[in-house]
Amino acid sequence: MPLFGQDFGCTFKEDGSPLTDADLASEKAMCELLEREVPDHAIWSEERGRQQGDWLWILDPIDGTKSFASGCPLFTVLIGLLHEGEPVLGVIEAPATGERWIGDGSSCSYTDAAGTTRNCRVRPPVPLTEAIAASTLPPQNATERRITEAAGVFRYGGDAYNFALVAAGRMHFSFDSNLQPYDYMPLLPVIEGAGGCIAEFSGKRPSLDGDGSAIAAADRSMLDEILALAADG
Repeated sequence: MPLFGQDFGCTFKEDGSPLTDADLASEKAMCELLEREVPDHAIWSEERGRQQGDWLWILDPIDGTKSFASGCPLFTVLIGLLHEGEPVLGVIEAPATGERWIGDGSSCSYTDAAGTTRNCRVRPPVPLTEAIAASTLPPQNATERRITEAAGVFRYGGDAYNFALVAAGRMHFSFDSNLQPYDYMPLLPVIEGAGGCIAEFSGKRPSLDGDGSAIAAADRSMLDEILALAADG
């Protein structure tokens, strides 16, 4: 946060995405903490790469680096813990808004900027024509276009913060594609812990070797409607 909105160093990776001093500092701080506290656990972080182990921490030091670099507060820090490939803990931290979501797959807590923590639940389901939803980018193909056009209210931008809003019960569904495991695996325990559902466009539950897509919805019926649109071809 000391670098947010300031003149910080920024370079660009081979895929054209930005890499800031804050990404590297956040990753370094988390990795050093884990190496000190749980030295027998493996770590997979965006910039350092993947280690192997039964217990695996998966880290995205800044999800939404473009938001961070442009001074938009809707960036997050993502932390996940997997045991033998199964996500058992997820954290979505929004440093600029002072919010935090922690889920274990069966429950989810939300802490607001004032430090008040309460249980977190998704919204009651509604027909897609009444749904409030979001995705980071405008539709990239016909499938994504069908989904966005089916929603009652749809917005763009937000990265992982959109998925946190689904868990918080503020939106009905969110989706993104072309993701890496550190972008979506920490989301699973949060969404599912809040009572929601999450799947790839194929309908499978996201996994470490998934296709890089993620759809989170308030309940299974809404998710099934969205998956039916995705399957239309």
